[in-house]
Amino acid sequence: MTEWSEDLKYKTGWFACKVTSGHEMKVANELKKLIQHPKWSQYIFDVFVPTEKTVDKKGKEKLKVLIKENIYIKMVLTQDVYSAIKIEGFRTPLPPKDPSPVPEEQMQGLFRFRND
Repeated sequence: MTEWSEDLKYKTGWFACKVTSGHEMKVANELKKLIQHPKWSQYIFDVFVPTEKTVDKKGKEKLKVLIKENIYIKMVLTQDVYSAIKIEGFRTPLPPKDPSPVPEEQMQGLFRFRND
């Protein structure tokens, strides 16, 4: 199990997280289910995968993941929360040794790619 510094308990915000390539949407959907659970809804608030709407050769609309192997989770990151979000396809919050929230200004730029 990953051990982080004690002050991490007080860090809340959007964390960039590494996931298995091609599983970005699957992991995000599973985490959205976890948000509905009363135990976790006070710690995990939102999940976001930057995507772009595209049209395939058959004219069907699809969502294209823009940042491969990454999702963003708004949460209070504690050891318990880490254990809960460590589902199949999830790898680690970034940076792995001392995760820290993505600055709000940077997230605002990414939100223009929110299509969920």
